Amino acid sequence: MATPAMPDPADLVRRGVTHLLLGVAAVVLLFEEWLWDRSTAAFERAGRLRCVHAVEAWTRARPRGQALALFVVPLVVIYPCKVLALLAVGTGYVFAGVAAFLFAKLVATALFARLYQLTEPAVLQYGWVRRGRDRFLRARRFVHHWLNLQPLYRQARYRVRSQSAHIARRYRAVYRLQNQRRCAARNAT
Repeated sequence: MATPAMPDPADLVRRGVTHLLLGVAAVVLLFEEWLWDRSTAAFERAGRLRCVHAVEAWTRARPRGQALALFVVPLVVIYPCKVLALLAVGTGYVFAGVAAFLFAKLVATALFARLYQLTEPAVLQYGWVRRGRDRFLRARRFVHHWLNLQPLYRQARYRVRSQSAHIARRYRAVYRLQNQRRCAARNAT
């Protein structure tokens, strides 16, 4: 009777590192997508303001070269905040430094997301931008496909969605009750 072949240790390490890197990429990708969706929705709501609407209309009207140059704006926002974060951490204010870094990341991602939405038709006229976007979308599909094959991810996604639905139902019920109380208070006076 033959004994089963021992797996190659280098192959085990390679597979372990691959799974670890895919897991990290998946977490980063999911967070970025979540942040992208939330920030673009917030900017769309802010777009109802006349001044923001005017800036967005101006941005949409930029030719491709100017539209591409506008992507410097998120960098102008994030780098001073990163410098402040490093200074804060260097002087012992670790919490303030981390908070400044996270704030910079959130604002820069939100600006980048909205800026991309506004300038996408113009910047996609550059072939290298279009190819880069296509490569990114292929990589994102690969990561999502890999994640969907993982039982732990499917279970976590199910739990998050069911809890989110439960919280949304409770929030709607509380909101309705608050409105009823406000209406009753107004009618009582």
